[in-house]
This record gives sequence, structure tokens and C-alpha cells, in this order.
Amino acid sequence: MGYKWQFKDEHGKWIDYGKVSSGNIQACTVTASSEAIERAFAKNPKARLLIKSPAHQYRLDFNTMKQTNLRTQVTRDVRRVVDNSSTNVSLFNQARRVADNASTNVSLFNQASINTIMGITTSFLKTLIEDEPPQIPNGQKCSTVSIAPNHVDYAKVLAFLKPTLPNCNPKSIFKINNPYLKTAFENKTAQLQSQYPTVQYRVHGLFHGTSSKNIQAIAEENIDWRLHGSCIGQKYGRGAYFSNQASESRLYGDTIFICNVLVGLTTTGDSNTIKPPKDGSNRLIDTTVNDTANPRIFVKYDSQEYFPVYYALF
Repeated sequence: MGYKWQFKDEHGKWIDYGKVSSGNIQACTVTASSEAIERAFAKNPKARLLIKSPAHQYRLDFNTMKQTNLRTQVTRDVRRVVDNSSTNVSLFNQARRVADNASTNVSLFNQASINTIMGITTSFLKTLIEDEPPQIPNGQKCSTVSIAPNHVDYAKVLAFLKPTLPNCNPKSIFKINNPYLKTAFENKTAQLQSQYPTVQYRVHGLFHGTSSKNIQAIAEENIDWRLHGSCIGQKYGRGAYFSNQASESRLYGDTIFICNVLVGLTTTGDSNTIKPPKDGSNRLIDTTVNDTANPRIFVKYDSQEYFPVYYALF
């Protein structure tokens, strides 16, 4: 599901950003596109943007959802609405092209895709998790739904996997909806951001490899390294292991989970790390890695700081 941004013009009509108003005043047409504004909103929903037209400068405030002309101080209402202009077919074809080219031409990836390869959750991954979640049957903790190979989400997951697992050909891909794990993650994120405001926390899209026998337990209760870990997989700490390389995770079983993982302060871990220490400013180090300069492996010690979103079965 995509979104677009609109402002209410001088005649009370809602106009997409980047398009001329109903008064056909070209000099007042904002140069920022709706897509650019959505990217800025995804990065910081509380930001205030400076946008321009040929004749004016405006401040777009996400908090108040107002656009203000900096010279005349005229304000206009702003809204963010679902964009139904793109069909699933066109989105699927676009994502499929990315997935098909991932193993042979990385230069075709845009910056959002490159960031995704590095493990940072961008709008690319957010598009997957913000869609309507599968309904949970009565009496169950979560639900999982198989994604059809011709569905746009299937192509997007492939495009997320293929840069670091070029020849991957999953038997099936499933979407997980577990609101309990998601809520715990959101609460923990808010707590840490409030407790350590100087730490830049980011939600990364990372992989976790395991056996298919663990699928139900992980979907319902999250990843528990004591139950789902490997006897050889505790080199960088005694916690739950994730990687930004799908090929790395594939070594640990026939299933790869795609997870949201909160990462703030990191340090290099070892096999004796049970819980990371605090840093020199008495701030909690939440994640150990194999290399702080170029991390490939991420170890988490609090199950509220990650949750599964998708899994691919091989």
C-alpha cells in the first residue's frame, strides 16, 4: 500500500504535490513530489520540511499537517492519503525486475535498495509490513498467510533476499501477523528512545536462519536462542543471531525469517558475552556484532527488540 501527499488549494480542492493547483498558477506549483515528501515522512514523521515553488518558499509541518507560505504566512491544510493509482500488477512488475536483476547488476538498485542490503529498514521494507496484515483466527496468537508467487509482496521479498542470496528460489513465502510481538517491540523502542535520547536507534531489516521445525514457535513466541539457536552459533555473544546477508542465514537451515530488529549502540561480541556492558556514558549497549565498522552479524539479548515479519521456506 502506497501513500500520496496533497494540499487544499485556494478553491478548496485537494491537489497532489508536484501538480498545478485548480487555479492553474504555475509559479506556485511546488517542485517537491508527493513521493519525495513521503520518503521524508517515513524518515521522520515529526519533521518540518522546506519546500519551494518558482515564486515562493513554504514550510510543511508533519505535526500540524499545515503548509505555510514563508513570505505571506498563508497556511493550507495538508493530508496523507492512500494512493490507489498504482495497480498491484505494475508494482509486481517493478519489484520483479529488481529481483531478477539483483544477482547480475547491483547498479540497477536505487539508494533505498542499497540501504536495505546494508540492513537498514527503508521504505522498501516498510511497504511490505504496512500492508493490511493477515487476520488472526479466534483462539490463536498470530496468523501466517502464504503469498502467491504473482503477488507484489512475493516479488518484493525476493528483491530483499537476492542481493545477498542471488540464486535463491524459495518454495514458498509467508507473511506473519503477531500484534503482541509488534506491540512489545514498539513499546521497547519508545522506552529506549526516551531513556537514552542521545542514541540514534534504527530499525533494521535483518535475516535469521533456522530449521522449518521452528516456524510455528517463532511466529507465536519470537526467536529464543536457547530454543532455536545453533550449538555453533554463539561466537559473538549468547543471544539471538541476525545477519544482513541472506546467504549467511541460509547456512543455518531451510527457513529464513525477515525480521525488524532495533539497533542502537553496538560493540564487538565474543563467546563469553552474556549481556553487553554499558558504554563510557553509562548508556546501554543493546547489540553485539562481528565488526563495528562493517557489521555482518548482529546479536540481540532482549526479545522485545526484534520480531519476525516474513519467512521464506527453501
